[in-house]
Amino acid sequence: MPRPPLPPAHIFHLHSSCVFTNLATEELLLHAGPPRSLLLYRNAPAVVLGRTQNPWAESRSLPPGAGLARRRSGGGTVYHDRGNVNYSFLTSRATHTRLGGAHLVANALSAAYALPESVAVGCRGDLSVAGAKVSGAAYRLTASRALHHGTLLVAADLAALQDAIVPGEGVAAGGTASVRAPAVGNLSDWDAAAAPPGAVEGVVADAPVGGWAAVLADEVAALRGWAWVVGETPPFVVTIDGAAGAGGEASGEGVAEAARGALTVRVAKGALVQAVEGVAGGVPAAVGTIYGSSAFVAALATVGLSPGRGVADLLAGDGGVGMRRRGGGLVDVARVKGLPPLEW
Repeated sequence: MPRPPLPPAHIFHLHSSCVFTNLATEELLLHAGPPRSLLLYRNAPAVVLGRTQNPWAESRSLPPGAGLARRRSGGGTVYHDRGNVNYSFLTSRATHTRLGGAHLVANALSAAYALPESVAVGCRGDLSVAGAKVSGAAYRLTASRALHHGTLLVAADLAALQDAIVPGEGVAAGGTASVRAPAVGNLSDWDAAAAPPGAVEGVVADAPVGGWAAVLADEVAALRGWAWVVGETPPFVVTIDGAAGAGGEASGEGVAEAARGALTVRVAKGALVQAVEGVAGGVPAAVGTIYGSSAFVAALATVGLSPGRGVADLLAGDGGVGMRRRGGGLVDVARVKGLPPLEW
């Protein structure tokens, strides 16, 4: 029996480069957008965590000027900059196919650019060219809707990407750990025609978003907030080595007695809930402080400990996420009319 025809698809091209605005727009389209949409956008530099990831385990330190965000889908940590095109397929759950969007992108790229071989689609929806990963993928399903999005490396700063996803030291993290690719590549490394801004996205026509501005503003505020970006980190255990000034070996289940000259702490919702005595008198002043905050660092300094590289770099002061508001209007969106039905 033939499948019923799919409704026309809409393309939304976001002109904002703010990671929070763009993730919020994606969330809005998932819940209140047309039945089938393709969303395209580029972000200013940012490290973006999956829904259940630990920022200290995933990124030892942020590249200069980069922000930190947490998306509402699962999957691993990714690095965004303006050389990275983010695409999102938003459909009903009934018409969603896990790899449909990935194959659509792969076929389009293979036809448009001179690549050493066709773009390959992995079992998780990731894309690769000649063994080098050019896009990851993540998914989110609600009761009636489905989201599949990816991060396409077009002309990204690969050195900054590699620095941004160096795992943290000494953190026994709960949640999802990233699967790191052995090799990554930019499309423009093979075909310079992909490099100019907008080349991959194509040309779209402007149209207003209408009455969504207030709803979008609420979602931007939620995604930007410390309670979401850091407070949603799963509980974890970390050992701080006083001699080296960096994280030591993390413990497994429970907390083992800390080694001499080191401190082992439990962290929940981003704050210290227990410090196991590992130096004379322990560090009671650190309990209740935000892991990586200036108060936490100051408490450790009183007993000659340093949290190690990258711990404090993820936060901008007490309880603040190192993310600055960047570019673009809140609802600066362009849209084109329906495309021929495509099965994704």
